[in-house]
Amino acid sequence: MPTQAQNIITDEELHDLLQSRSNTDPVPILIHRAENRVLRELRDIAVQGCNEHVKRLAECAEGKLLSVVWHCRKYSKAVDACMREFGADEALKDELRRRHGKKFPKAVKGYKLPNSVTADQS
Repeated sequence: MPTQAQNIITDEELHDLLQSRSNTDPVPILIHRAENRVLRELRDIAVQGCNEHVKRLAECAEGKLLSVVWHCRKYSKAVDACMREFGADEALKDELRRRHGKKFPKAVKGYKLPNSVTADQS
């Protein structure tokens, strides 16, 4: 379970990200490495967004070994459902891709250096 220091974004940034899902800008197609980074970031955001469910599951699992499977099943299912909800949110994925493409333009497939830069190198 991530602590506040391990969170990938602040709660305010998470709120802003969730609010900006209605953005209609085109979604860039990212190279494989960048797409994987976006998916890892989405997973981290999902864990942060599902923090209350994860805390309840951790509290239930405390002091249990194998019996955690059946004693904490409802908490585990709540975490799973919450994580799936974040993972299935295509608008959130698209917004993360837009932000990543703006921050790292070379991560967008088909990126070409501006003409002035390539002319200076020859």
